[in-house]
Amino acid sequence: MTAELAAPHPYPSFCSIPATPTNIRSAQSFKAAVVTTRLTGARLVSRTAPGTWTLADTAAFAQAAANEAAPPPPMGSAPDTSAFIAQSRARATPPPKPH
Repeated sequence: MTAELAAPHPYPSFCSIPATPTNIRSAQSFKAAVVTTRLTGARLVSRTAPGTWTLADTAAFAQAAANEAAPPPPMGSAPDTSAFIAQSRARATPPPKPH
């Protein structure tokens, strides 16, 4: 490795300078991105500050969560289901026959 470093190499020419990149954002757009990021961070900090929420009335919260998670009431008994199926079959009509 040191032999490679010690070996003479040609100097670069002006032709070896790469072209100016075109896909780099301008200083104004970079500043706008920084400002947007900082404003978003400040908004997040203000929304999660210690005084923005409390742990009061936990019993009501627990009851609301239990009501939301409760299973629905049963749909009906077996005779009701059988009657519904019989009524549906009586109303059903077969599709027309293809020509």
